[in-house]
Amino acid sequence: MLDTKASKVFEQDGLRDYQIKQLLGQGGMSSVYLAEDLQLQRAVAIKILNLDGPHHSVNDGLKEARLLARLNHPNIVQIYQVLPLDNEIALVMECLSGKTLYQCQREQMIPLVQKLQWLYQISDGLAAAHAVGVIHCDLKLANILIGDNQTVKITDFGISQLQTEQQKSGQHYGSQASMSPEQLQNQPIDYRSDLFSLGVLAYQLIVGQHPFGSGHGTDIARRIVTDAPMDAYDVTPPMPPTLAALLNQLLAKTPAQRPDSTINVAERFKQILTAFSQQEILNQATVPIDPVLPLIPEDANLQNNANIKPNIKSKAKKRPRWILFLPLVAMGLMVGVWFTHQMNGSAMRHIAVLQPTFIGGEIAPMQKDLVSGAIDHAIRQTVMFTDHMNLISYHEVAAIAGGVKMIGQASGATDIIATELDCNNSRCKVTLSRLGGEGWLVQKQQHWPVAIDSLAGIDQSTQRYFTALYPELSFNALPQQTVSEQDYLIYLRLYHQVNYKSGDNVAVLNQLKQVLTRSPYLFAGYELYRETARQLYNQTRELNYLTQLEQLMQAAPPEYRYSAFQSIDAFWLAFSRNDLAEAKKQLTVAQKRGANPFTLLELNAYWFKANNAPEQSIDYYLRALKIRPSTALLYNLAIAYFQVGDFAQAQSTLHRLLSVTPANYNANQLLGSIFLLEGDVTAAISIYEKIVAKASKSIDLSNLSLAYALEGEHKKALDLAHLAVEKNPKHPTWLLNLADAQAIQGLQQYALVHYQQVIELHQGRQDLKSWLERAQALVHTGANEAAVKALNKAKKLAPNNGEVAFTAALVFAQLNEHISAVTQVEEALALDIGVIWFNLPWFDVLCDSPQFNRIMQQQGNQQRCPD
Repeated sequence: MLDTKASKVFEQDGLRDYQIKQLLGQGGMSSVYLAEDLQLQRAVAIKILNLDGPHHSVNDGLKEARLLARLNHPNIVQIYQVLPLDNEIALVMECLSGKTLYQCQREQMIPLVQKLQWLYQISDGLAAAHAVGVIHCDLKLANILIGDNQTVKITDFGISQLQTEQQKSGQHYGSQASMSPEQLQNQPIDYRSDLFSLGVLAYQLIVGQHPFGSGHGTDIARRIVTDAPMDAYDVTPPMPPTLAALLNQLLAKTPAQRPDSTINVAERFKQILTAFSQQEILNQATVPIDPVLPLIPEDANLQNNANIKPNIKSKAKKRPRWILFLPLVAMGLMVGVWFTHQMNGSAMRHIAVLQPTFIGGEIAPMQKDLVSGAIDHAIRQTVMFTDHMNLISYHEVAAIAGGVKMIGQASGATDIIATELDCNNSRCKVTLSRLGGEGWLVQKQQHWPVAIDSLAGIDQSTQRYFTALYPELSFNALPQQTVSEQDYLIYLRLYHQVNYKSGDNVAVLNQLKQVLTRSPYLFAGYELYRETARQLYNQTRELNYLTQLEQLMQAAPPEYRYSAFQSIDAFWLAFSRNDLAEAKKQLTVAQKRGANPFTLLELNAYWFKANNAPEQSIDYYLRALKIRPSTALLYNLAIAYFQVGDFAQAQSTLHRLLSVTPANYNANQLLGSIFLLEGDVTAAISIYEKIVAKASKSIDLSNLSLAYALEGEHKKALDLAHLAVEKNPKHPTWLLNLADAQAIQGLQQYALVHYQQVIELHQGRQDLKSWLERAQALVHTGANEAAVKALNKAKKLAPNNGEVAFTAALVFAQLNEHISAVTQVEEALALDIGVIWFNLPWFDVLCDSPQFNRIMQQQGNQQRCPD
């Protein structure tokens, strides 16, 4: 519905041939409506210009509008008709579909060649307007429309003025952040004011940042008048010199220093475009390294029954890029520049980055950590934000015991990046190597010196030389933002501590929160905060760590909040909270924002596993393994097989994994759990004792406690259960095991307290494990009806699961429902639950059942119910 005022406007004679459909947009000086031309039967856009005030008289407005209507250029929105109204003018224009250049830049990665094509079209259309004396006065990204065929249309000439009138007048209108210095100071202007605005637009499009910094429009306007713009020659990585020279000239403070002709500007953009396109063709003709994924040898036994092979021919989808970057230290401030690479080969490269090593010289320990951290961080972040590259996580690489060949074989890497440093107390010689091929030999290498007191130089040069390792890649610069040098130093220390040392993660989290509050554009810090917060939550079950993470993400700048990396962080936040609906939503958002396809496969697998759909999880893991066969993925696949109760496939997968990395902690731990469930207690104890001897984590202490309980060594079981809970006092699983151990020892008073804690900690959670543990705790506290309800929830989620059947047998045994209990015992045994589990005291009451005794005899457990 149109308001009363608008309806009156369209009742005037000049507009009776148009049927108004809807209001498309409204500003301070005009309104735009979608309409149908009833005579020609075509859609049009009608802009109503309000000529009240000092800006225009009706006669002047008509004169300029009619002049605009005579402009017939493919890159300017065509005006079909100019209609005088009561103190207003109606411009009947072509109706266009598409997005503004501002929207395009925010929603997709744009190659430099495409940007240059658009800039040529914009300058060519602007030259046509200037040729007849029309100045746009409000040239900006939001006033450039990109059609479906990538054709530019300059829009919103609504405040444009004739050059002759501008030379007389000092009253100007437009967007402050796009105005020339003379326009902002209300001085007479000519076509060169538009050229300055074109320079701002071009800089924003190519670099991703305003040439006069960030902030409110009035702050930018002040700097346009008083400060020099950022030098286009200083952009990292460097743009073509001819392009940098043109941008600097367009942004000159005084009109006389700018180009003397808009036609000349258009020709220069065209020449730069031609030269750049020719260089791209030359680059594509020479690719020194064949981007083919190496196969893991068959004798490594990593291939699984699904015929997992690297997908050499698959093309990684080009994804939208968002404003994400690494800060660089420079003169008390640091600016971040990220690269978006386009790989001429189609295969995804999987990059393993080794921790920098020092091969000689003397350097203070603190400086050693900072230099090492700056190089390591620069490489990892550049890989993370590069198309056709997938960063293999630090934790996955660190878990592989062995040299370069073992890392390559176990991780499924296509490339390994190694850094060697030869330092003294003032400088380091850096050697950066790209390793690959069958023997993991050096494919390409870069050498350069850096001053150890210049983190800016270390960071910037590392990014530059890393990209030189991949001559087959082209890259564009993305936006810059300021972050304090001190905050970056603190961040590097925290980064190094979390990744390479052990320490107080609570202190790390607090310091990192302070850094990101002061320097919110240090985007790399959000992932470090996320992982630290989730690790602390998993250890303590303290929800405040997740709450703080959410608050920090909400307070982050929009460049982060609308990026693929934010949606991945949000996925893990929801995942930790067991909010699977929100986690799935964030997966969809991440895909739309262009997240790495390999990452999306992994996250979908995690989601289906948590959503009690392990079959789908297995499918996603198998698909991911086809892209990058690795021990980490094999471990996750084994977990999924374990979850569906396919212990044979789980063990087979783990043995393949352990044949490559025998000391793999996670694989050995899971194998111990399988032995435990199957009732091979001796094998389980052997594995867990070795694990606990190296690092006594609460999960391993608790599992070893269970194994001893099954052996009948209940005093040892109770002591280990206490140790597990002391390390992690709010973990429901460890509390349940402790409560069971106390109950078996006759310590009912303490057991009831811990059973109640288990019930409270699982309150509101809907996953399978929570329902199972809740059912056991409830039946031990006498809440029988609630226990059965929880058990039914678990049954519904996983009807053919051995742990569910075992828990059902336990619950029904405690309820003295012997028939139901024995039925569930049979089902659990059929689903590979070891018979030894039914030696626990909870099942003593079933010894009165002849059927239970017969089952135990058949399973070889003759001593279960002695006469």
